[in-house]
Amino acid sequence: MTSTLGEAGQAGFAAAPERLTFAEAGSFLAAYRAGLASGAASVELGGLTAFDSAGVGALVAAARSAAACSPPLAARLVNPPAQLRALAELYGVAELLFGPA
Repeated sequence: MTSTLGEAGQAGFAAAPERLTFAEAGSFLAAYRAGLASGAASVELGGLTAFDSAGVGALVAAARSAAACSPPLAARLVNPPAQLRALAELYGVAELLFGPA
C-alpha cells in the first residue's frame, strides 16, 4: 500500500494494491493498520484489478480497525470497482464498507 495524496489535497489516503486476494490480504491489512497511527483511514480502490473473498474480508477488518481507534476513525473506501461492490453486497457488507447505496 503506497501513500498518495487524497481528495482536495488532503493527506490520509492510501492506494490499494492492484490485487487484493488471499495472497495479499494479510500484508494489505498490516499496512492499513500501520497507517492508522498517522490518521490514514481512507483507501483508493479504483486501481484494484483482482480481488476475492479474502480481499473483502481484509476490507471489513480494515473498517473495523479504523472504528476501534481512539478516537474512532471512519474508513473511507473510495472508488470500488463494480464487481467488488457486487461481491460485498452478496456477502452483506457493502453498506459497512462503502456506506448507503
